[in-house]
Formats: sequence, structure tokens, C-alpha cells
Amino acid sequence: MSKIIDTGRGILAEIKIYLARANSYFVIINSGMLIFLLLSKLQEFGFNINIQNYFIPSFLASISGALIIGYLDTRWGFFREEAKRNTHRNPYLMQISEDVQQILKRLDNIEKDSIHKPNEVVETTSSGASKQE
Repeated sequence: MSKIIDTGRGILAEIKIYLARANSYFVIINSGMLIFLLLSKLQEFGFNINIQNYFIPSFLASISGALIIGYLDTRWGFFREEAKRNTHRNPYLMQISEDVQQILKRLDNIEKDSIHKPNEVVETTSSGASKQE
């Protein structure tokens, strides 16, 4: 039963990843539909707008505006800060971060021990274990 749940969870996670990737394409399509809707409403309110002439330039202008906003977002560091904060919420990355912190503490302790014992030579064997003389 546990294996079935794990398999189902994995499949659901894959589906969510694919949907999240597809979402960015839906946003582009949706922006095109919103531009079309805006132009058609403006035409209904009496503006002299030919949708066929204004749709492509309006759509390209909206995509260009989105690109500029995305560039500024990245340039000003909002994307980096958002990614950093999302990383802190990821349980796997938190475990990796904790493991790295433990390794760094061990390395600091080894470094402190080697400073206090300058005559002691520590060699590593081919298996990676340390051998003291």
C-alpha cells in the first residue's frame, strides 16, 4: 500500500511540474486574449479601432512590457531573493544545508586541532580515511 501511495505521489508531482511549466505558455496565450477583449470592448464603446490592425502591435507591446518587467525584476534582485526564500522552504534543500553546516563545523574542528598540534602529521589513505603518525 505504501508503495502505491509513493508511486501515486511521484506521478502527481510530475504532473504538477509539467503543468507549472505549461502555465508560462498559458500566460502568453491569456495575455493575447485579454488584448483582444480590450480592443473589442474599446470598439464597442465607440473608439475607431480595427482589431485586425491593432491586435498584433498591442500584443507585441504587452509582451515587450512583460519582458522589461521581468528583466527589472531579475536585475534588481527580486528573483534571487524569491529563490532564496523558496529554498528555505524546501525540506530536501534544508537537509542538504544542515548537512553542509555539520561538515563545515567538522572541518573547523579539524583545522583547530591541527593548529594546536603542529607536529602531528595527518595523512589520508587511498580509502579516504585519515591516518595519524
